[in-house]
Amino acid sequence: MKVTIDYDVVGPCNYTDAYTVKVTLGAGVGWLEEEFDAAGLDFATRGRRMEECIEVIRRLWTEDVITHHGEFFSFSDMKFQPKPTQKPTIPIEIGAHGGPALRRAGRIGDGWVEVGSKNFDTFTKRLAIVMAARREAQRDGPFEVTIHLGSSLDDIRRFEELGVTRMIVGPRSDPNFKPADTTRLRKEDFTDWLKRYGDAVISNA
Repeated sequence: MKVTIDYDVVGPCNYTDAYTVKVTLGAGVGWLEEEFDAAGLDFATRGRRMEECIEVIRRLWTEDVITHHGEFFSFSDMKFQPKPTQKPTIPIEIGAHGGPALRRAGRIGDGWVEVGSKNFDTFTKRLAIVMAARREAQRDGPFEVTIHLGSSLDDIRRFEELGVTRMIVGPRSDPNFKPADTTRLRKEDFTDWLKRYGDAVISNA
């Protein structure tokens, strides 16, 4: 499990029922074999291990006491507290760019985090794989699609038509942004970009 990618707090910060937290958990199998060697884990089975891990996590989040005996994890009478307050539970979005991982995102994920698409055509081909796997698994309900591609108002509208729900943008992904030093962004570069992007794109989206 790689990184928590989204966090929102709505309401007063007093840890009561009025305190609503939204967390999205991002997951990826990893690509660097040396990391698995260092941990004493088999690189070739990382996909199956991740799927079993997601199954276990979801059960721990939603069931009172669980017993699990799988290929990689085995335990009896395990209880996890505190449970997430989100209902039905915390969504798990899967980062993927290869065929097996794209199909996994559609089959068991609550969303797909696009990784490494260099152009619109590559993205649409990968999205088709994700959504086909989702249909084959008869998944329904909310499904987030997050991309790191594009930044203009036209990009937003084009991707929205395809079902994209979240775009991650920044100075380096904006072809119109020309910082004074391309090797290192300063605080002023970010604030300047945010203002111009807000005026030109966000206010018109």
